[in-house]
Amino acid sequence: MKEQKTLFNEGQQEQIRKAKDYNLDEKQIQRIANSDFDWEQMMEIRLGYQNGLTEEQVQMYAKPEYNWRQMHAIRYGFKEYNLSIDQVNLYAKPEFSYEQMKGILQSLYLEEEQQRFQNIESHYIESEEEDEMEM
Repeated sequence: MKEQKTLFNEGQQEQIRKAKDYNLDEKQIQRIANSDFDWEQMMEIRLGYQNGLTEEQVQMYAKPEYNWRQMHAIRYGFKEYNLSIDQVNLYAKPEFSYEQMKGILQSLYLEEEQQRFQNIESHYIESEEEDEMEM
């Protein structure tokens, strides 16, 4: 029986070439070189690896049911907002549009920032109270 060869279009071939140029490992290249993905989806997967995301993080969005914009929102949550897998799971659902994902992502980020501010503020208040007690 003859083995059927998958043909990739020019954009897909370019993403596979870039993955090799960036010295991604064979497993990562195989994940990218899936004919179920269009070139933009391949690019999002490649960028995840290049940005240092873990295999588990990339696996969360390297699925054909996500379009490239949805993949971008998931990757962005990990890379730019440093969200946990549990946090990203709140919006990483194929039934959510990119716009819905983006809205949830921004809310999660604002919650994180608010929590950081409260932690800094409470630390500052505690430090002032300790200073006053020493006087």
